[in-house]
Amino acid sequence: LSIGVFSQRSAASYGNATFDKITCTELEVVRPDGTRQVWIRVSEDGGLVGVLGKDGLSGAAMGVAEYGGRVDAFGKDGLAATGMGVTEHGGRVFLRGKHLTPVTELGVDENGGRMDMFSKSGIHQVGMRAAEDGGRIDVYGTKGETFGGISGGEHGGQVVVVGKGQKSGTVIGVTECGGIISVLGRGIKGSEEALATMGATENGGRVDVFGKDGKQKVYMSFDENRGIVGLIGRDGQPLAGMTSPEHGGQILVVGKDTISRVHLGADENGGFVGVIDKEEESKVFTTAGVN
Repeated sequence: LSIGVFSQRSAASYGNATFDKITCTELEVVRPDGTRQVWIRVSEDGGLVGVLGKDGLSGAAMGVAEYGGRVDAFGKDGLAATGMGVTEHGGRVFLRGKHLTPVTELGVDENGGRMDMFSKSGIHQVGMRAAEDGGRIDVYGTKGETFGGISGGEHGGQVVVVGKGQKSGTVIGVTECGGIISVLGRGIKGSEEALATMGATENGGRVDVFGKDGKQKVYMSFDENRGIVGLIGRDGQPLAGMTSPEHGGQILVVGKDTISRVHLGADENGGFVGVIDKEEESKVFTTAGVN
């Protein structure tokens, strides 16, 4: 039997028959009341098979799409609620809410697996995926703006927290020397600037504080068995500092010409105070234990 469409919808036309071969573009199996239960037809990309419930709406379909096979499950409203398919990168699984709103999707992209979760209104809220340097999780706001993320990098993990204005936040990460924390804020021109950082160096810990102009203002570090605190002027030159050399603490006050003008500290004899004029000659120099 060779026909274009084969369908029986009335009880009067039912009966037993034997066919060696049926050739058609669409085939339907219906209940005695005419409700469609099973259908087979040809789609643009290939064959399509569907199975429906008694209501004629809920059910499942299996077919072929652009990149390969696909299976969909339909709810009582006749809309696809769950599906599995193939994309250009690999497999894909999706869960949808009412009115075809996406809720959760699992799939594959150019870097590997991914998972995305959406709000009831269909706004992207959470994304998990594989990246070149490791896994990544992103969290988004109600308008789709990025609020934070966790990812892997060259030296280890990284956590990013972003404010509502998308211009400030905090970054916690790892460098080749150890952990680092950066606090970001709005600079003079409204750009995102690092205002403070705290991390590890090859010699120990370090803290840096920056102005809105992005220039370093204060730093604290550890170098060769001594702590260092420095204050930096507008031109980027050190103006004052504290350190701890071999015999004890030392405070330095520096002029704009970068020459130390005042020294307070300790040496092998005890405490000392030194004041230097513009000609770099000592005007006052007092050392304990020396006459």
